[in-house]
Amino acid sequence: MTVETLPCALCGKPPGVCICDRVEPVATKLKVVILQHPQEDDAILGTAKLIDLTLPNAEIRVGLSWASIEHALGVKTVERERWAVLATTKLPKPIPEAERNSPVLVMDRKGRLRDLKRHGLKGIIVLDGTWSQAKTLWWRNAWLLKLPIIVLKPREASMYGRLRKAPRKEWVSTLEAVGEVLPALGEPEAVRTSLRRLLRTLLQRARDAA
Repeated sequence: MTVETLPCALCGKPPGVCICDRVEPVATKLKVVILQHPQEDDAILGTAKLIDLTLPNAEIRVGLSWASIEHALGVKTVERERWAVLATTKLPKPIPEAERNSPVLVMDRKGRLRDLKRHGLKGIIVLDGTWSQAKTLWWRNAWLLKLPIIVLKPREASMYGRLRKAPRKEWVSTLEAVGEVLPALGEPEAVRTSLRRLLRTLLQRARDAA
C-alpha cells in the first residue's frame, strides 16, 4: 500500500473520500461514548469516527464486552441513572399514547418516562456496528439492561438510501441517531446540522469515488 492509497490518519477514510476538510466541531455538555464492535470494518461508510471528530466530548471504545459500565467508560465510579443507552431493543413498557409521536424519549429501566428538559443525564452510550453486531454488543453487556433507554423515532429516513440497507426503514446510522438525540436533550441544533452536513459530504464523495 503506497502513501497515496493509505487511509487518512484522522478520519480513517480512503483518499477521495476523506472528509476532514469539512469537519465543523460543536461543543456539547453531554458526553457521547460509542461502543464499537471490533469487526465493524466499513471504512468508507462508517460514521463513528465522524462523530468523534465533530464532538470534542465524544470517544470511541472498541471491544466486544466490558465487565461493567465503569469498565466501559474507563472510570472507577458511575451514577448509572445519569447514563442512558441508545439501542434498538424491546422496551420495558409500552409507550403512552400521548408520547408516541415524540421523536426522542428517555425511559428508566422500569419504563417510566423522564422529562427531556430535566433528564439529568451526564452522557449517552451508543452501540456501533452492523445491525447484527450492535445486537451482539447489547446481549454481551448485560449491564446495559440496568441503564435508562433512549427511544428514537427519526424525523427523516436514513441519508444512506441505497448505499446501505437497514432491516427497518426507520433505523438510521450511528451519526444520524446521535444527531437527532443530542438536540432533543438540550444540546445545540448545530450538532445535528454539522453531523448531517458531514455525512452528506461523505456519501457524495463515496458515490463519486465508486
